[in-house]
Amino acid sequence: MSVDDESGEAALASTRPAARVRGLRKTYGDVIALQGLDLDVMPGSVVGLIGPNGAGKTTAVRCMAGLLKPDSGDVGIAPSRTPGRSPVAIAAQEIELYPGLPVETNLIFFGHLSGVENAEEVLAELAVELELGPLLGKLPKDLSIGQQRLVHVAAAMVAVPDLLLLDEPTAALDVGSRETLFAAVARRREAGVAVLLSSHQLQEVEATCDSIVMINHGEVIAAGDVDDLIGKHGGGQIEMTVDGTVQVVQGDDIAAAIAQVTAGGGRLEAVNVIKPSLETVFINLTGMRSMDVEAS
Repeated sequence: MSVDDESGEAALASTRPAARVRGLRKTYGDVIALQGLDLDVMPGSVVGLIGPNGAGKTTAVRCMAGLLKPDSGDVGIAPSRTPGRSPVAIAAQEIELYPGLPVETNLIFFGHLSGVENAEEVLAELAVELELGPLLGKLPKDLSIGQQRLVHVAAAMVAVPDLLLLDEPTAALDVGSRETLFAAVARRREAGVAVLLSSHQLQEVEATCDSIVMINHGEVIAAGDVDDLIGKHGGGQIEMTVDGTVQVVQGDDIAAAIAQVTAGGGRLEAVNVIKPSLETVFINLTGMRSMDVEAS
């Protein structure tokens, strides 16, 4: 194969989705978790998957990872660019580590399990990147929940996948660990890795993701570039507490909003201005405040 052929294949691969989901449907008895879900995750991008509690996010991620079998629909995962390696790795919500084995042994094992022959070298770099050095000789059962979470995410990264699935990866992480993790995610995006990030932390999603897919009741209700969606659906809101009751007025004219809600003589107790953001997109499309949403 010539150099030109190789570069042509690389360019073609970068235009193909690392993951393509079409018409995904999954039920649990009478409960419909997913109904006709479509989404693409391109190489070199971070896609945020958001939605209310029970929207189907975790089900979608687990189907994409091959951990759940959908009732119908297709999940297409592109072959790995590195022969012998797994094309996809997942850091699921549930922390999955061997509690009686040192962190270093855990991570090397997961690397070898994914076909990474030089797992020790990969781990050496990853330990520096995620600041895991002090944890390598410890047992997972002796770590804090936040430390366990970081090691759990590292177990997916040590696989060096082309598609990285992260389901609530920052749960229980402190601020410093979150920044370290997202810096690592950014470096993988720059290297051409496709990342799907499922999270309820909308500020993190807005700051980290190129695009989002918002689902509700197992269906896509909005998808696209983050800034475009904020411009289209993220109109500001003004929340006012009048006589103990919260009232919401769309827009950003505070004086007009106050005049509107106090026209009947009510006592204004508090005013909260919510600027256009991914959170206001979430509120406007689902009718729910993101802080009222718990892990699904």
